Amino acid sequence: MFLNKFLNTLKGFGKSLRNLKWSIKQIYSKSAGLASLLVTLYLLEGFGPSLSIFVTHHLVDTVSISTESINGGFRSVIPWVAAFFGIQLLTGQILWRIRTPLETRLRQKLEFNIGRERLEKAANLPLYYYEDSKTYDKLDLSGQAGDKVVRVFQESLGFIQNIVNLLTVSLVFSIISPWLSLLLVVLFIPQSLLDFKSSKMWMDLTYGQTEEHRKVNYFNSLITGRTEQKEIRIFGLAHHLIILWHTYRQKLRGDLLEQQKRIQLYSIPLQLPVTGFHIGLCIYFSTLLLQQELTPGLFVALFQAIVNLTSIPISSSLTQLLEALVRVQFVRDFMEEKVYSRKEGSYLIPSNLVKGFSFKEVSFKYPGQDKMILDRLSFCIHPGERVALVGKNGSGKSTIVKLLLGLYEPTTGHVSIDDMKYSDIRPKSISDNVTAVFQDFHNFEFTLGQSIGIGDTNSFGGEDGLTPNYEKVAKVAELGGVSDFCSNLTNGLDTHIGYTLDEGIGLSGGQWQRIAFSRVLMRNPKLLILDEPTASLDPKQEYEVYEKFNEIAKNKTVLFISHRLGSARLADRIIVLQDGKIAEEGDHDELLKKGNVYSSMWEEQSQWYK
Repeated sequence: MFLNKFLNTLKGFGKSLRNLKWSIKQIYSKSAGLASLLVTLYLLEGFGPSLSIFVTHHLVDTVSISTESINGGFRSVIPWVAAFFGIQLLTGQILWRIRTPLETRLRQKLEFNIGRERLEKAANLPLYYYEDSKTYDKLDLSGQAGDKVVRVFQESLGFIQNIVNLLTVSLVFSIISPWLSLLLVVLFIPQSLLDFKSSKMWMDLTYGQTEEHRKVNYFNSLITGRTEQKEIRIFGLAHHLIILWHTYRQKLRGDLLEQQKRIQLYSIPLQLPVTGFHIGLCIYFSTLLLQQELTPGLFVALFQAIVNLTSIPISSSLTQLLEALVRVQFVRDFMEEKVYSRKEGSYLIPSNLVKGFSFKEVSFKYPGQDKMILDRLSFCIHPGERVALVGKNGSGKSTIVKLLLGLYEPTTGHVSIDDMKYSDIRPKSISDNVTAVFQDFHNFEFTLGQSIGIGDTNSFGGEDGLTPNYEKVAKVAELGGVSDFCSNLTNGLDTHIGYTLDEGIGLSGGQWQRIAFSRVLMRNPKLLILDEPTASLDPKQEYEVYEKFNEIAKNKTVLFISHRLGSARLADRIIVLQDGKIAEEGDHDELLKKGNVYSSMWEEQSQWYK
């Protein structure tokens, strides 16, 4: 039992050292000169207390000797007084005032550089990384990456500064006995080990509470969120959500309190004997002074050294360092996350398709899971064809969309365009030629022109690189129905929309939807996908939207995704999915005549369209 605990402690200590090494490497790779200057300043501050004790020793003895001198010794006192106040001024005022702006500058550089690396890594992660809460937690906990790394550096230097302080002050006692100096240093070791154990307990608790923290934050965002307020109020949810927030918050608070109690109960028995030893030393030195075996200056110096030792925050400094190392572990875990990156192809999608898009024996399952979402699926979408992909929720429709968009890779089999495998095609060529409007499309709260224009960032210009191509945006806005309400806006396409930036205006759900439709038209894709973007509408409204989009997308290859069948009637061909496999395919009339899955679904839904 004890051996296992000891080995676990060593293992945890090794991880902390690796985190420290990683953090220092990050800092010196970004700003070596600034980091070295800060190290120097911290070390100089660390020598301050021992220098002060040394000067105090000689100052008091010089004053004592001067008072016994007939002629006095005022001149001999002045240098020591000047040295004492010089040290106080340097270590107590000047050095930290120089250090503070340098630390601020270092933090700014690290927040920018490491923050940018984190964002770039996040932008290149596979989509499933965001869809799994466990992997997404790594990204979430790695926030404020630069600040976490700088804090490790600061706490490390603070801890080293305290160690320098401890060692140099302890050397004062070597005048009495070298063994006494060593003993005073050794007394700090048990408390330091306890601090390390406490930090590991805190780290385990922090990791364990990630899900609870996410729930607390979710309820908090629901209660205070802008878009949620209408439903929160009409359903009277606030009170119930506050109760849920309180329940999880109370659990987090209770767990943290219990952990703190355990940690403090461990530390009290260690503090009492150390304090008793220091009291004993003061009594012993007082006896030596009375016996005139110590000079007044040496006695004051030793007494000052004991007071200094009791006030050196070794324990709290180590605790703060270990906590900083725990937090930087989140950053390191994310930054060192091994993410599979597929080999990028070199081919471009041809301007004129002949065979179109095809799935050949495609199977898909999420990493770490056994269930197949798609099972040996094969089908084609011919150039210029309108295809509807229908099926109940969970049948695999959205997975097919993500495979076509290049957001997922098949577990087995392959997706191809004109017999070119996706793996052989440049990813940008795929994204330029396949685009979609999703059910959960995002409301980009920029200017109206920018919100549409981001559908083709290649068309952006201007000095800031964020100025949309107004001519192109206006054209697709007309096609997508945005111009119907754009003409009523004071600043037209330059109007800020949404409430997040620059006092923008609010838009209805239908208006946001038109913007999303217009956005996909900014490119001239080979395949347009509508992944249930009208799920919030009733079946008749959905049919009208799909019909309009069908007109807009003339001469383009279109894939409609829906679990409702009204829009499927617009398609040249309907593919019916069931449990990740194709149950049947054909046009609307053919499938009704077969009397199988599609016919049953239509029978259930046909009353919606009457």
